[in-house]
Amino acid sequence: GLEPGDRFLKVDGHAVLVYGNARLYLDRAGDTVDFVVERNGEKVRLDGVALPRQQRTDEKGNVTNLRGITMSREVEPLNLPGRVVYAWNTGMDFVRLVWLSLGDLVRGAVGLRDLSGPVGIVDTMTEAGSSAQTPYAAFYTLTYFTALIAANLAVMNLLPLPALDGGKIFFLVVNALCMLTIRKQIPAKFENYVHLAGFILLMGLMLVITFQDVLKLFH
Repeated sequence: GLEPGDRFLKVDGHAVLVYGNARLYLDRAGDTVDFVVERNGEKVRLDGVALPRQQRTDEKGNVTNLRGITMSREVEPLNLPGRVVYAWNTGMDFVRLVWLSLGDLVRGAVGLRDLSGPVGIVDTMTEAGSSAQTPYAAFYTLTYFTALIAANLAVMNLLPLPALDGGKIFFLVVNALCMLTIRKQIPAKFENYVHLAGFILLMGLMLVITFQDVLKLFH
C-alpha cells in the first residue's frame, strides 16, 4: 500500500497535474483506489489499495468521514521552463474539470441548481476577492477564476451543439462526409433552422439560470 513520502502521480487513472488533484479524485473514488506514485525516485503502481472512509467523532463532538491519510504539499522554486509547464498543467486541469462537471451533469450527480450564469459568477468572484487577506491574494484569486472561466467557455463552445462553434464544426464534418458518399450537402436552410432552434433553447436556459442566480442572491 501507500508509504510515507510517496508522491502521487495518478489517482484512479487520473494524472495529478497540480496540487489538489489527489484530494479531488480521492473524494470521487470508492473504497479501493488505484495509485501510481513516485517512491525513492522510482515509479510504483499500486492497484486496489483499500482506503475506506472512516467515520469518527473528535473530542468536540465533530463527526468526520475521512480515509485516514494525510497529504502534505511540497513547494519547489520554479525557473521559467518550470513555470511554463505548470501553466500548461493548470490549463489542462481546467479543461479536465469542465469534462468532469459535464459528466456529473449527464449522470445526474449535479442538477440545474448547481449551475451558475454571469450573475452567479460575478457574485462568486466578488466574495472570493473580498475574502482575500492581501491585495496580491485577491489579484491571484480573480485571475485564477478568470482563467478557469475562459477554459470553461472554450470547452463548452466546442461541444457539438447547435448555435455553438462545435455545432458548426459538426455540420462541416457531416457535409464533408455527405459530399464523399452521396455528392450532396445538407441544405443550408435546414442547418440554419437547427442553429436557430439551438440558439433559442440556449437563451432560454441562460434566462432560467440567471433567474436562479438572482434568487440565490436574495436567499
